[in-house]
Amino acid sequence: MSSHQPLINQPLTAKQQRFVEEYLVDHNGTQAAIRAGYSAKCAATVAKENIRKPHIAAALKKGRKALCEKTGHSAEQTIDAIAAIANDEENHTGYRLKAYELLGKTQGIFVEKREVKHSGSISDGDPGLQATMDLLEELAAARDPAPLSESLSD
Repeated sequence: MSSHQPLINQPLTAKQQRFVEEYLVDHNGTQAAIRAGYSAKCAATVAKENIRKPHIAAALKKGRKALCEKTGHSAEQTIDAIAAIANDEENHTGYRLKAYELLGKTQGIFVEKREVKHSGSISDGDPGLQATMDLLEELAAARDPAPLSESLSD
């Protein structure tokens, strides 16, 4: 039998604990990671990794349960209340739109998109990657006369 603790019972580091606390504020993993002290450059990746770690997921579940007990509202009750605001035609349009936005976020409908600009070589000297880029260039040229490298450099 292994002497290692099960992953779910593994203690959180101070930074992981701070991530859990910050995540429970607004459920924004990237911002929680930044506020917890992770680099802004890798915060989105760290957040995704942290949320998937069994011991952090367990801490998040425990934290959500504590918040539900503290407020007297379950997540389901909160969603029902937001839906009621969204569906009540007597509410101001701005409130209804905000309610729909919140419902969409809980259902994962809205995805934050970011534009990434890159300068320099994509392959950075990797011959395998360069061969792939060359092949993509040929395929793109067969469909579109503008070279792929031009569209990537825009």
